[in-house]
Amino acid sequence: MSDTPHKPIGPLAPQPTSVEPAAPGAQYQMPAINPGQTNGIIGLCLAFIGLAPIGLVFSVVSTVQSGKVNTPRALGIIGIVFNALAIVVFGFFVLVLIFAALNKSQINIEQRSAAIHAKSMAYEVEIEASEFYSHEGAYPQSIADFGKYETSKLDASVRLVEKTPTDIESVGYMPCGRTGAVVLYFTAASSLPIPLYLGDGSYETCPK
Repeated sequence: MSDTPHKPIGPLAPQPTSVEPAAPGAQYQMPAINPGQTNGIIGLCLAFIGLAPIGLVFSVVSTVQSGKVNTPRALGIIGIVFNALAIVVFGFFVLVLIFAALNKSQINIEQRSAAIHAKSMAYEVEIEASEFYSHEGAYPQSIADFGKYETSKLDASVRLVEKTPTDIESVGYMPCGRTGAVVLYFTAASSLPIPLYLGDGSYETCPK
């Protein structure tokens, strides 16, 4: 066992730390506020409630406001895309509706024109049949009889059938004995042919 005396152990000296002092004047930085966020939200919402043109304006304003302070512009850009798509889709449906309306109007005009032509053909048949009656004392018993006299000939544009017509483009003619006849034609509003009785022709005496 060694006879060397031990030195008493005192308290440990504090170790120096390497903490750097804060730079003079340094302050906590608050995150930047995005000034375009509110307009971006409004613009995006307007795209889904049928106000896409207004929503597009809000979205553009949002993008510009965010870009000026170098904050994210994603909300405004998304709003621009959605509003632009909504405008395109809405415009497409408007064009389809306009085309359908114009097409329907064109059909109605054509039907009215055909009905006017059918009525004029019916009255021409009446006039020529009466002219034939003035020569024969009887109405034509067939379509061929109209050509017997020059004054009773039908115009080439008259589409005459010896039966009840089935469409608005033709006129029907049927004799009701010798002293009567009936001319049948359609109008745009009628689903059944309209009779035009000649002489003593009537609903009772003419063929159905």
